[in-house]
Amino acid sequence: MSTAICRIRLDVHGLSGRTRAVLDREAQRYEAAVEQLQGDDPDEHIDPADDEAEAAPLTADVLLDALGGPAADGRTTVAAFVAGRCTTDDQTVDATIRTAVDALVSSVDRSERLGPLAHTFVEAVMSLALLGEPDTAVELFTAQLSDPESRSVADSRAAGYLAQLGVATGYPVLLKDLHQSRSAMVRMRSLEDLLPFAAFAGVQVDGTVVDVTAELRLAAEDDPSVAGQAQRVAAMLGIDLGDVAIAT
Repeated sequence: MSTAICRIRLDVHGLSGRTRAVLDREAQRYEAAVEQLQGDDPDEHIDPADDEAEAAPLTADVLLDALGGPAADGRTTVAAFVAGRCTTDDQTVDATIRTAVDALVSSVDRSERLGPLAHTFVEAVMSLALLGEPDTAVELFTAQLSDPESRSVADSRAAGYLAQLGVATGYPVLLKDLHQSRSAMVRMRSLEDLLPFAAFAGVQVDGTVVDVTAELRLAAEDDPSVAGQAQRVAAMLGIDLGDVAIAT
């Protein structure tokens, strides 16, 4: 096992959908993810305002241990996200992490619905892209989103990641989650997944024009939790939603 320290590394990788807004949001997610991997209690949150509460640095052995866990485990999902956005500055250790991500992706049986493995699979595939295999990730995400029999709870995230990789074809799938899901949590996550689609404004996908501003305005009239998320995503993108009233 390695005690090498993992530090955050967020790059554009020459991908049109990895905009500043996307990277800023990933930086926030990374900080929270490291807390989860480090804590004995995955729900424990370290208050950044508390000077005495300092998260220990994430080591490669902790990350690799989590990557080797069950794919349906939330800790494995978190590790799959972190793995593509960190480096130890040691080529051998980084290669070991990449191998672990590859093994995690390969361990998922895609001949069946992803079910509880969906979030881990999607995060691992995106990390694989960021670790040097974007074409493989595009192929896997496209296969997932193009087959109605392969629908999963992580489809909007897969669509957003595919957009980060420069392919906007998942937009209608994301809109389906955004418009039809009865779950406010799913709708909130789908709004965040709109972030990379701002780079495709005006592009037609299966007869639907990508219009992130319009979707955010519509969501701002949803229930308060979703409306609040719409305002946050709009702020990330520098979009002014004007006087849209938040439902109460």
